[in-house]
Amino acid sequence: MKRNKIFIKTGSTFYIVLIMISFCFLTSCLKDRKGTESYAHSPALVGFQYKGFGQVPIIASVFGTAQDTASVEVTLSVASITLNSPVTLTVVPYSAGLDSFNAAQTPVVAYKQLDPSLYTVQDAGKITINPGQQFVSFRVNFAGDKVDFTKKNGLAFKINDAQGATIASNLNTAVILLTLRSVFQGNYHVSGIRVHPTLGPFPFDYDADLNTVNATTVTGNILADLGEGLTITINPDNSLVLVGESRAVFPQAGKVNKYDPATKTITLNYFYNTGAPRLINETIVLN
Repeated sequence: MKRNKIFIKTGSTFYIVLIMISFCFLTSCLKDRKGTESYAHSPALVGFQYKGFGQVPIIASVFGTAQDTASVEVTLSVASITLNSPVTLTVVPYSAGLDSFNAAQTPVVAYKQLDPSLYTVQDAGKITINPGQQFVSFRVNFAGDKVDFTKKNGLAFKINDAQGATIASNLNTAVILLTLRSVFQGNYHVSGIRVHPTLGPFPFDYDADLNTVNATTVTGNILADLGEGLTITINPDNSLVLVGESRAVFPQAGKVNKYDPATKTITLNYFYNTGAPRLINETIVLN
């Protein structure tokens, strides 16, 4: 994981001039000391942990249940690696941070700050980084069963009131983007036979992804050996509804289309082209 690069706002021309003078002085000294300068007195800095240079949104892919959670990491950077005293801070909702994120995207996006009734923050957002720690995570709990996933849902936080460290100005906000993940989403092994009325059988065997449409519906390029899209909805009784992306599909008479939750297996028996039916018997198993 890449470490954060941290900035501090000086907010004053005086400090800028002072820094420039100090830089010139240190540059001159470096010629004599040959790079022996020390950063041991650099301030301890605290911020959200990202995988890159600046703010990268946290994607919370959840199942739409009352048990949905996301984890957010806070990092402490200090010259001596650790401090001898704890650092405390508070994380608070910050809708302006989400607005800024939206405006910075090309094209501009429109994520809306999640209503406070739809989430809680571990320990009310109060975080302690104890001596010896550099990374601390806090949990956000979502009422996923009440979230409207047809909308773009986001949640921004800001670090407030840090004691024992300085807040890094470029890493003081975190943005969470909430997305729905069906429990049926995943990578599957697809196998079976497509029987043409005159050309005979065409076996197929490959792996493919099924991606979320909504909590109970997934879609992927799994229509036999044709590599076309097929959308599957799993009903509460584990029966299925099939919709072809480019052609209508129909269940075969006397055979079943079902999902087995114990083995994570989807069994399909269907056909297309009612004038000259192409029969497909297909098994899809979660890898």
